[in-house]
Amino acid sequence: MKNINKYPTSLVQLHLAYEKAEDSGAKHKLLLDLGETFLTYTTSILFGEYKNKGEIFKKLETELYKRSGRNPSFGVYLSLLRDYLIPVVEDSILADKFKKNKKFEHASKLIFEFDLIKDNINSGLDKIFTNNLDAKRKGRTVGQKTLIDFYNQFIIIRNIYAHPEEKAGPKNNKRKWPLGNEYYEFINPLLQSALIEIINDFEILQEYKPVFTKALDDKSKKGKFILEVGKKETTIDKNLSSEIINKIIEETRYLIDGQDEIYVKLFKSLPAVNAKVATEIIHEEKAKMMEPHLLEIINSKLADDGRIDEMEYLVLKDTANSAFISEERLFELIDKKIKEIKIEATLGTPENKGTLFIQVKDNIKKISFNPWWMYYLTMISKLDKKVINGEKDKAEALKLKLEKLKNSKQEISVLKQIATIKKKIKSHKDKKKILNSNSRIKISKKREQIKKASNTERKEKYRNELSEIRNSLEIKLNIFENEIAELNETLANNEKLLTEKITEIDTIIKSAENELESFLMMTRTGMHKNLWNEINQYIDQIIQDHLEVKESEDLEDNEEITDIDSSGWKNSPNNWVIGELSYTYWGKIYPKQSALGRAYNIGYAVSNKFKWVPNKKNIEESLLDILKKPVTLVWTTTDDKWVAKIDLDGSITRKREELNMKLLENHKSEFLSMGVNIRCRPSHISAIDAAIKDKDIHLMTFDKFLEEKGKYTASSIFSRFWFIDSFYDNGKINLEAIAQYEREMTTLITIFSNSLITLNDYALENGINQDTIEERFGHFNRAKNYLLSAIQKKFSPGKKFEPAKEEIDQWRILLKEKFDVNDYLFDRAFETVRWVMSSNGKDQVKEESNNNNQ
Repeated sequence: MKNINKYPTSLVQLHLAYEKAEDSGAKHKLLLDLGETFLTYTTSILFGEYKNKGEIFKKLETELYKRSGRNPSFGVYLSLLRDYLIPVVEDSILADKFKKNKKFEHASKLIFEFDLIKDNINSGLDKIFTNNLDAKRKGRTVGQKTLIDFYNQFIIIRNIYAHPEEKAGPKNNKRKWPLGNEYYEFINPLLQSALIEIINDFEILQEYKPVFTKALDDKSKKGKFILEVGKKETTIDKNLSSEIINKIIEETRYLIDGQDEIYVKLFKSLPAVNAKVATEIIHEEKAKMMEPHLLEIINSKLADDGRIDEMEYLVLKDTANSAFISEERLFELIDKKIKEIKIEATLGTPENKGTLFIQVKDNIKKISFNPWWMYYLTMISKLDKKVINGEKDKAEALKLKLEKLKNSKQEISVLKQIATIKKKIKSHKDKKKILNSNSRIKISKKREQIKKASNTERKEKYRNELSEIRNSLEIKLNIFENEIAELNETLANNEKLLTEKITEIDTIIKSAENELESFLMMTRTGMHKNLWNEINQYIDQIIQDHLEVKESEDLEDNEEITDIDSSGWKNSPNNWVIGELSYTYWGKIYPKQSALGRAYNIGYAVSNKFKWVPNKKNIEESLLDILKKPVTLVWTTTDDKWVAKIDLDGSITRKREELNMKLLENHKSEFLSMGVNIRCRPSHISAIDAAIKDKDIHLMTFDKFLEEKGKYTASSIFSRFWFIDSFYDNGKINLEAIAQYEREMTTLITIFSNSLITLNDYALENGINQDTIEERFGHFNRAKNYLLSAIQKKFSPGKKFEPAKEEIDQWRILLKEKFDVNDYLFDRAFETVRWVMSSNGKDQVKEESNNNNQ
């Protein structure tokens, strides 16, 4: 690479790693990484330019929506670059590199040569497949290829490396591609020359440099950036205008131009669909995207007995409705599937269903949900803390014992003897080497003397001296070899003894590990941790069986390789131990890659006591007993701390309530039969006011909610409250109850997931996406830091921090004017700052981010 220190660090480090690598397979992987990194980096520039233009190209926006919620593969980047970005961003700083008349000599040669060996491999050769290439080259010429031609070939080479299975041979007789040194040594020089040629041609990347925003100071109008150029990143400070500092955010990557001005944002993933066309695109595309998934769901419902029961149809209907698929179209899809798998049953119509539909399936096969979990959580809360502390002390003693045993392996006396012997052997070998070297010099000199001697007598004298040198060397070498042999024999004996000692200690260690593991399994803490693992496994299975969308893995050579699990769902449970043992398992289920993250989620709980209650006087009398009983349930819920920073105007919360009300209306009879319960607020009070004033939150049965029609708005829908005695009948486990529980739970989780997807789509429609949410988190963090700076001017950290109400109100006004922070966010920021002020200033204000994987 020319001027290597002027290129982005991500490219430089990969190129340097390639030059240092010795293994041909490792070098090949590094070249593939370099090619992929270069393409994704240049594509991110084009995305930044496209978004900066402010123009909307619907086909590109449609692709962005279809790819949203997934980790884009290399193939996705290439497809978007080739088919959409290049034609759209015609004024890009990179535009001339993609023109059809722009040819690359070394890239062209790579394509030409790869086609030759591909012919050989496809004809059946796996070894020495390069021996006839000269003959194949005759009569052929290297074509003139473009950058896109190169990447169309590059993705084939990449996919061969990632998945060599069935990549060689004709279509009707595929076999594994012969990866190995012969292939790597042929392809690596060609690939390296092509990539360096391309990167060197992109000299523009030396002028436009990537920077990462580390910190922004609104007061001084300065920013701290990491300049990601050359072999090593460097930190730089920049003065910023008010306009720029309000436009950029922390923890974000940008491209700066030759005048060190912000040029565009570099997207770390695909940008979100433009809100102006999101609604139109979602309505057009969602049905097309969901129909294959709906067919999979239909197939799964029919797989067990060839029938669909009422709850299964409820899931199908709700899933179809959430994707703008009519019930009539749903019936067409069901009809298609029953014909495909040849089920003998009548379909009927939505109004008059045929024999395919039944009331309920007999699926009492095994116990998946374990009611003992509820018993355990009740029991553990009543244990004497001394028992738990005693178990902790014994566990620590066993761990200490195990640690000492492991350390004892390093203290075996024979280890020192072995180290000493190895030093002696090395010393003897070094002396032997020096002796050999010195003797060769002496022998060489004697030979020269013999050669130059003018008379026979002198020649004979030198020959005798040469013989003495050789005899002396042989004697001394024999002494060294004998001593080394003796030392090696002693070393072998000691190493044998060491092996016996280590084996003996390892046996004791294994016994101690088993003792510790057995003890931990039976302690209250160990059992508690294992309970979390069991419930996690249970929820993960529900997610896999009912929420995951399966994608096809049948790909051609030049198609993308996708992460099949990238569009799935995540369960984020509370910690199994928080200080003391916790008595409530609370899982939060949400789409992995959704913009809203865990802010809006599906709650699943197993608890020794119902926790989600408003003021007692607002609880329906028939539900008051839930405050005392162990319970398990599922419901639509939120992470309030995240919601406060995402939903600044309350629009998402209002939409969520609207979706809740729609679910209650659409599935009234089914929800009544499932015994759902409603957390709600008086309709004349806003959602935000009701959240602040807990007295305005009510909890009631769905029956009661319907009686009070129009008086309340549903903020959350709860499943039936399943108490511990729901699962037992005269001391025996009630399998029918567990089967009903699982039917209701999986049905509601699926229905709630459809509503959650719709809510995320609504956020996209209104310009609330991953980028804007990151901006909001960054904005909040800056406001929080600004508040801390203002307070520290007047108060010293660690001293009594009791500002007057008037001072707090002034700070509230300050943040409102400067950062447009509402009262709720101010209170959140102020409480964090209060904590920092009381901790002697040693702790920094914790930065918060919308990390969906937390």
